[in-house]
Amino acid sequence: MSTGEVLVMVFGLLRGLLMLAGTLFVLGALAVTLAGRMAGMDPRHRRWGRVRGMLIQGLTLGSLGLLGGILGASVPDLLGLPIGALILLWILILGISLLAFGLIPRKLGAGEAGASTRAMAMRRKRILMAVTLGGGLLLIAAALLLGESRALGIGGAGLLALALMIRLGSDLLDRIARRGERAVRRAERGAYAEEQVGRILEELGDGFFVIHDLESPYGNIDHLVITREGRMFLLETKSHPGRITADGDRLLRNGRPIEKDPIQQILRNILWLKGRLRELIGREPWIEGVVVFSRAFVPADLVVRGVRVQNIRYLRQTLQRPGRGDPALWEARERIRQALKGKPKD
Repeated sequence: MSTGEVLVMVFGLLRGLLMLAGTLFVLGALAVTLAGRMAGMDPRHRRWGRVRGMLIQGLTLGSLGLLGGILGASVPDLLGLPIGALILLWILILGISLLAFGLIPRKLGAGEAGASTRAMAMRRKRILMAVTLGGGLLLIAAALLLGESRALGIGGAGLLALALMIRLGSDLLDRIARRGERAVRRAERGAYAEEQVGRILEELGDGFFVIHDLESPYGNIDHLVITREGRMFLLETKSHPGRITADGDRLLRNGRPIEKDPIQQILRNILWLKGRLRELIGREPWIEGVVVFSRAFVPADLVVRGVRVQNIRYLRQTLQRPGRGDPALWEARERIRQALKGKPKD
């Protein structure tokens, strides 16, 4: 029996189980969606990301089950489901998925806390799905060719090339998938941390003016806060776990330097922002930089190169601490927001 015939037989045997699993996935996603909507769950909650993942998995499993029913129609299904029942189940899966996707709250709009990082996570997820799906189809095609090599007249070097392609391709695809999954998880954790900070800032009251998700030539500015007293805070949010310490001018996580040094990033953004504000209000105000860690342990009163570093639980206390500022900042807050929401100038 050729490899192609084996694959067809496996798909045919499992088509009912695949379709049933797909149905359960989308039904579970719909139940979570309805419960979340009834409970008024925040649209930024990461559970909505899990719901989307469940729907995509359900659609994938259902499509594989339908494919098994078409290709392996001559193979008896383990559950004894006829092809008509498979088609009806796939239509049910599609309908439930469309309904659940319609009930999921809208994604964050531009300028909301975590919007750009959440969008980056979605882009990475789409790229990962496309690469793994495309790579998987190529490997299946190579396996089918290998199984039908005698009938197609493939031999010698051709067989060796196909075998090597399947072996090396599967290893490469596995590494790409693992690396991509880690990148998606990092982006999702980062977006959730920014959304946590955003919720804290929204609760501060009318004496605080908050601008989220600003573009700059030196990386995204997560949050900018202007107080009624005219103080300005530039916040950089990090979702790294572990223990944060400092070695001179460098931040360390578990004793090692943090990739993409947040202190350097925040100082560059402060310098750029001062230049933009000089154009707008005629002078450079004092800007207080704060690096906020959502999950890491940070020692009290940690300051590196004039930038305060702290855990998220102390952010409200830092922002509400009395201090003197520039009243012109508060008066110009709307003009500042409108100017910074345009494309960044170098």
